[in-house]
Amino acid sequence: MSLPVPLSVRLRTSTRDVHITNEVADLVFGSTSPGGFDTCTLSLHRPLRFMPGEIAQFGRLYVYDGRTGATVWEGRLQDPGRSAGDDGETYALAAVGGQAHLSDDTRQYYMVDTDMTRWDKVDNATQASSVEQVGDVNDTGVPVMFLRIPQGTSVDGAIPSRTVAAHRGLAEAGQKMGRLSYNYDCGLTTANITHSMYAATAGVGAADIAFSTTFSTTSSATTKVIGTDWTAGRNRPIIRFHYTGAASSVSADTWWLQVSGVNLLATRYDKSGNELLTGASYTSDMVLAHQVVEDLLGRILGATVDGPNAAIFTTSYLIEQLCYPDGVTPAKVLEDLIQFEQGYTYHLWESNPNNGDKFKFEWVPWPSTVRYEADVLDGFTSPASGNTVFNKIAVRYRNRGTTHIRVSSQSVPDLTAAGFDRVAFVDLGDEASTSTNAGQVGDQYMAEHRFPINQGSLTVRTPILDTLTGRMVMPWEIRPGNLIRVRGVESYPSALNSDGRDGLTIFKIAATSYSASEAAATLDLDSFSPSVARAMAALVKRPAVRRR
Repeated sequence: MSLPVPLSVRLRTSTRDVHITNEVADLVFGSTSPGGFDTCTLSLHRPLRFMPGEIAQFGRLYVYDGRTGATVWEGRLQDPGRSAGDDGETYALAAVGGQAHLSDDTRQYYMVDTDMTRWDKVDNATQASSVEQVGDVNDTGVPVMFLRIPQGTSVDGAIPSRTVAAHRGLAEAGQKMGRLSYNYDCGLTTANITHSMYAATAGVGAADIAFSTTFSTTSSATTKVIGTDWTAGRNRPIIRFHYTGAASSVSADTWWLQVSGVNLLATRYDKSGNELLTGASYTSDMVLAHQVVEDLLGRILGATVDGPNAAIFTTSYLIEQLCYPDGVTPAKVLEDLIQFEQGYTYHLWESNPNNGDKFKFEWVPWPSTVRYEADVLDGFTSPASGNTVFNKIAVRYRNRGTTHIRVSSQSVPDLTAAGFDRVAFVDLGDEASTSTNAGQVGDQYMAEHRFPINQGSLTVRTPILDTLTGRMVMPWEIRPGNLIRVRGVESYPSALNSDGRDGLTIFKIAATSYSASEAAATLDLDSFSPSVARAMAALVKRPAVRRR
């Protein structure tokens, strides 16, 4: 038995490295965008009396173009199953591409945290003192934290009297402080009380004093960074006020420190795995999506993904809030980043043998030029797409302990003519939530859903033109994450087809699936079509996330 097309298949484990092309049947493999190589299934007709050394959990599977030797699919075995039936004894192998490594590690993860509900009173503060978080002051949407010693409390400078708030999340996540900024105000002016910011290490008494000033009713702000204001390695930010005067009793309800606009940034890694430990890397209170992508590669994915050689394009939207105290996978973080930057996508492709067989990674904008040219001769379907059009959106987000809904709208000619509204709902979750973030996600979503999405499915059985390489390519060589022009299809008006109906429609290639037995590739255009393999892959990628 052999494949009817010029493809070859290889299995590699720690004990065996074997080409099995002549034994393979029912070879099917695919890719997605975002994602890269997705799933691959094949059958081997072999006796089940023993387990071959080349078949093992997490062994590597390769599919090559037999004409050129180029890799057309690569991944790891996930389900080396065995069965016996009417077709004889069979090994049914299922593998997942490099994108599966994005779901292998679930951990707490902080990039920037503006949520003051994660600050709490430390144990060595004055007994009567308190740390209070106010989620929304005077309906302004501005959260405030009060550090307070109430009226009537006895204080003594010889026995330190203080109120202290600390953020414990970074230390619990095994991360470090990169930058801390906030606004502050005080209830009285006195030289006997100091307001200080400390950069400490959890479980260790010593701390760097990043900022200290005497109490004053003049409001102000402070910003401090790693390297300049504290030494690298600090992971527990602390804000406190400290009474140092003579013994007395608090006679007025003005012994308080008000803190607002807190921005706590964790240190980041570059894509090569180097931690950024100088203030020059933390010049903003916010983070950019491409900086988070680099951090994921350098911090979490270095063992399996080729970070140093990754192609990472710069993004522009400044993300105000991005932290996951309940745990997250890199796959979910990337999914959230694309909500902010919907013009971008990412892929994990074939491994780099010169860098430990780690998978190639790219974070790139969707191209603006057509790569492939095709027609509808081998098969085309396009389902009704009215369900993709919305003129309003409600974005749910949770900010500083309070759940909010941000609603925005746009003009959609088809809905205006029909006389009704369609409202989309997007749950931004608890981890990437501020009003500004919700506005960005809503705007990005609405821009993609003003016109019907030109979704469809195209079958390709013969070579088509690849304008990037200037040659005809076989169906198994077509990769998602590119644009394709399909002749013979009149388009709906859309961002990709603004000139209207001309029988030449441009699509995004969202996914590909190639079947060797049918010698054909099926392309999902503009959005994924349902499939069992894709549904299973989605379940693996998405861990349960607790909503507060």
